[in-house]
Amino acid sequence: KPVAPTLEEAQQIVEVCEQAGVTLMVNQQARWASYHRALKIVEESGVLGPLFSVVHFHRQYQDGPDFPFLDFPHMTMIDNGIHYVDLTRYYTGRTPSQVKATAIRLPGQNSVDPMIYTLICDYEPADLMASLHFNNIAPALHHSPYAWYLDGSEGSAFIARYGTLRDARTELVVSRKDDPFQRQSFQIEGQWSPDAWGGSMGEMLSAVAEGREPRTSGRDNLNSVRVTHAAVEAYTTGRTVKV
Repeated sequence: KPVAPTLEEAQQIVEVCEQAGVTLMVNQQARWASYHRALKIVEESGVLGPLFSVVHFHRQYQDGPDFPFLDFPHMTMIDNGIHYVDLTRYYTGRTPSQVKATAIRLPGQNSVDPMIYTLICDYEPADLMASLHFNNIAPALHHSPYAWYLDGSEGSAFIARYGTLRDARTELVVSRKDDPFQRQSFQIEGQWSPDAWGGSMGEMLSAVAEGREPRTSGRDNLNSVRVTHAAVEAYTTGRTVKV
């Protein structure tokens, strides 16, 4: 991920593979991280009811002078941020109709483009919204967790993850509208590496063996690419951009 650095190239790659009869899957491995999958299982169970709000909050630091992607245009939105855009599509089963974005470039930063953004995603029909905040130049990482919040008509759920990608603890909490002060809390095992990578490779092998499209096929992934590129346009123009 992303399947290509521009939407035009991504579309060409998908079309070439489809014409050649080649199975194309994009490694959006975040979908198979155990804690993301656990939250999806809660959503799929129907216990939350139809979702109306999705919120993501993330802090990281990738602006070190030796980081290999500092010259990649809009790296935080296009290359790293696509994980969280794609997860929003994963949880909601929908692609936003338009995007608003704000971002800033810090004085003295190494990366050529902003390393912090907030995206607001609108949907049609207008019964759902998503807010994604990613600070990729946070000097102190562990003052707050990596988090997702899902709110539905019948309940709410969130995951809070503390620590690094390879050594962290994750809590999943679910509560229901009919008993809002009752919390069900689960400690989720597994890490991003190697579990998420193993999950995505397993999906690819299963799709080929079963003769079906992978869940993160090239065609499906174009929708995530469209959102991140709309976000860049929204930031650079200061306008709301249709996906």
